[in-house]
Amino acid sequence: MSRLLYSVALGLKDVKQVRGRSIFLAMQVAFVTLLLSVGGAQVSSSLVDIRSADALQAQHAVYFLPLYLKDSASPTGGASRDLLKEHFDLNPNAYSIASARIDGADPVARGTSLVALGAFGRAFGLPISPTSEPYAVVGSGRPDVAVGSSFSWHGTRVTVRERLEQNSGYLDPWMGFTNLDSTVLIVSSVNAFANEAIPSEWEEVLSRSVVLGGRTDVTSAFTTAAEATGGLALIPVTIEDKIDGDFGSELAGRIFFLLVFATAAMAILVGIVAGVMSLLQKRSRSLTVHRLLGANGALMAVRLSVFAVLAWLLPALTAVFVVARAMGPNALGSAVFVAFAALGFTTLIIVLATASVVLRGRWIPHRKGMN
Repeated sequence: MSRLLYSVALGLKDVKQVRGRSIFLAMQVAFVTLLLSVGGAQVSSSLVDIRSADALQAQHAVYFLPLYLKDSASPTGGASRDLLKEHFDLNPNAYSIASARIDGADPVARGTSLVALGAFGRAFGLPISPTSEPYAVVGSGRPDVAVGSSFSWHGTRVTVRERLEQNSGYLDPWMGFTNLDSTVLIVSSVNAFANEAIPSEWEEVLSRSVVLGGRTDVTSAFTTAAEATGGLALIPVTIEDKIDGDFGSELAGRIFFLLVFATAAMAILVGIVAGVMSLLQKRSRSLTVHRLLGANGALMAVRLSVFAVLAWLLPALTAVFVVARAMGPNALGSAVFVAFAALGFTTLIIVLATASVVLRGRWIPHRKGMN
């Protein structure tokens, strides 16, 4: 144990001897690791968006581009509301989603709450379907909302029936794949929603509506309902166009920046190697003495690992942790990959540096013996 602690102490002394290079290198590692993790998370997010969009494309989904003809749409009249009610009641291949107004100071109101209408559950494989009485499901990340509890919505008591599986979500045409882990989702029929909805909510329902099946008569019904508001027009857009025009180009741009970050990371790796070589050069006498005093390869590896951990592994893992906490599930895969890459490279550096010192320690006594 004393030899192990002595090796660690010598390792800290080594870092102190090259502290300027170590600090600068640690800052570089943290920054580039941060960029790599964020870039990887963004690429992963784009892939999830495209995968979700492909699933909707298989259902021939059409969403709508809202065009505001005035500063704000006029209050939706009874004719428009009745048209939408009839449309959702008769057409099982349409769905929409809107923000929910939760009454009072209920804990549910402190988080994200949405209302799902129509075939929302079927479109995204969620275990929900509208009924005559509205109910709610809650994401796995909302422990403050218990299954069986209830809250007030539009003057009606809504009961939470079940908890969604982790990482359940849906594709928002504007925001991409949206995770529902921290969301309370109210499942309602259009009739129940229409009874207490205010004009701005109807406008949101119109602009976030999606039609499955690609039927032109269905899309025409939605555009007609929008025109009845007096200030909002809806332009039909296929999910295929969204993939080609937005999601695909976004993915290409994110991959480009990820490659740039990866190139910078390779430069940092060269800096790590240079740092280790500088350490070996400046501390060669101390390393040789340590070796001649009986330190085996394992103890030399412990000594050299102190520099590798402080200058490379610790900053890298810190950056990975920060990104994973800030960006949530989308960053988890890239963060884990970068963390394992950092760990693997650290191990490689320690092995190579230790081998260099061990071989040098064997050669030097032999050379002195020849004198």
